[in-house]
Amino acid sequence: MKLQSKFTEIAVFLASFFILLLPPILANPSGENRFTTWNFPLQNLILAATAVLLLLINKSLHNKETQQNNVTNFCDNAKSKTLILLINGGTMFFTFGMLLIYGILLQLFASFVLNLPPLSDTKVLLPSGITQIFFCILMFACAAFYEEAIYRKYIQESLEWLISKEDKKIVLAIELISALLFSLCHRYNGQIAVVNAFGAHFILRHCALKTNGIAAGTIAHFLYNIATLFVLSA
Repeated sequence: MKLQSKFTEIAVFLASFFILLLPPILANPSGENRFTTWNFPLQNLILAATAVLLLLINKSLHNKETQQNNVTNFCDNAKSKTLILLINGGTMFFTFGMLLIYGILLQLFASFVLNLPPLSDTKVLLPSGITQIFFCILMFACAAFYEEAIYRKYIQESLEWLISKEDKKIVLAIELISALLFSLCHRYNGQIAVVNAFGAHFILRHCALKTNGIAAGTIAHFLYNIATLFVLSA
């Protein structure tokens, strides 16, 4: 049964790699301006639902280990849980601030040292009307959740379970692989976006490890995307 689970996990990971992870890496960078129209984000909803499915599959394949982690990492009394929520909230705001600082410093370096055009030259239109605002929020929320679930949880857990999570060198290699995959999937936005995503991965991954989940990172990621939208539309 254990061997069958191993083969199942390998098959699921390979399928997710070729269907979800590889296409955005191989896609040619587009010169078209993005975020000029706000429609119903069907693709983002499908990706978010797929991420949920992959996490559920992983949980079912490693149910015993998941239960052990839950017993270890969650406190029994209400006061401790409230304290954890407050700490995780602080971590979320800290992560959001670090993402902003890193993005600003990187843009300043690109503009004044590398003489690259500023991101503010990108044509972006803010959503207008309740419907477009709802579509915008839904799209960014689904995108943030999908990327946190896949690049900050699913990849690491799958590879650690398949290879070895005891060897620190292997764990570090897995973290680097996850960062590279996340950064390269932003090639469509140019070189600076790739570098920005590479650094942002480690900030968000630290948040995921610190809070023992992806909820705080998803909120920080969502807020950062919204803030970036307002900056680019200014």
